[in-house]
Amino acid sequence: MRFIYTGSVEITLDIAQDLLRAADQYLLEGLKRLCEYTIAQDISLENVSSMYELSEAFHAISLRHTCILFILEQFSKLSSRPGHSHLIQRIIPEIRTYFAKALTKPNPHNSRL
Repeated sequence: MRFIYTGSVEITLDIAQDLLRAADQYLLEGLKRLCEYTIAQDISLENVSSMYELSEAFHAISLRHTCILFILEQFSKLSSRPGHSHLIQRIIPEIRTYFAKALTKPNPHNSRL
């Protein structure tokens, strides 16, 4: 309720996931971003899979992108861990889409020629 009236609230890691669920349900995008930021600070090799699933379940785009970057940065460590190959396979289409968009964006520097 404090966020609704003041636009700010202190979010601890203990409540961030539950608050993310509520923020998504009640369409409180500002609160959702704060929750995503708090959760993203705690991503680790042990929890990246569950954090990615959380991001998908509650349309937490920023958190999902943070998870993907973490997975790419820690690829060698994650790929050797049991149970993470399915996560890596799940993000490949999203990475492919990201690069396709990035590579097909018009370059403003080339249009001046």
